[in-house]
Amino acid sequence: MTLDSSRVADELEKARAFADAIEARAELDGRLATLAGYGAPLRTRCALGADLSPHSFSFVMEVESSDGEWRAWFDGALVYHGPLDVKRALTASERGWSIHT
Repeated sequence: MTLDSSRVADELEKARAFADAIEARAELDGRLATLAGYGAPLRTRCALGADLSPHSFSFVMEVESSDGEWRAWFDGALVYHGPLDVKRALTASERGWSIHT
């Protein structure tokens, strides 16, 4: 169970800085940990990718098959909702990250 953020390292640092600024770092890190640990006891890995929404990421969850090959299992997004969200406006109490599949 791993989280590969190599393709979006700069964007992840910016999202973490933003989360620090709005005092929501624990929430963001918690969602990332959920993705990193998803599927136990299966061997899984989650690859983060870019997303059009600010402070958000697409992802592909992969699972290792019995022959040792990694295969796409499902995909989704880790989406920030709140101020600066281009999709919909929410109040400050409703802001945060959620996982969508």
